[in-house]
Amino acid sequence: MHDKFSSSVRKNSSKLCATLLECCPDPTIKVKLLHLFLQHLALELTQKLEKIDFKSCKWLVKEVQRCISTMAECKHAYLSELESAQLLDLLVSTLTQFQIDKATRLDNFELKKK
Repeated sequence: MHDKFSSSVRKNSSKLCATLLECCPDPTIKVKLLHLFLQHLALELTQKLEKIDFKSCKWLVKEVQRCISTMAECKHAYLSELESAQLLDLLVSTLTQFQIDKATRLDNFELKKK
């Protein structure tokens, strides 16, 4: 997931996370895998936000969503309060950065138009 040379390796390895979770029959192992995957996805998302690589951020957020969706049948809490807060903070900062970039681009477009 953190391969420095190939974006396709990074993207495809990220896409495997939700698939592996779906294949896991044991709920205890599934929760442990989710924690492991979310750590790596969050790290990768943070790095892409710092580089303002929105294309990568988009598919990483989608993979986080797919991983969380696989836990729908889980009957107990699989994220602690702290983990949930950290994930929400990361997603909010991602959306905020998207909004700032969109507003900046729109302002630049309006200035060029005049």
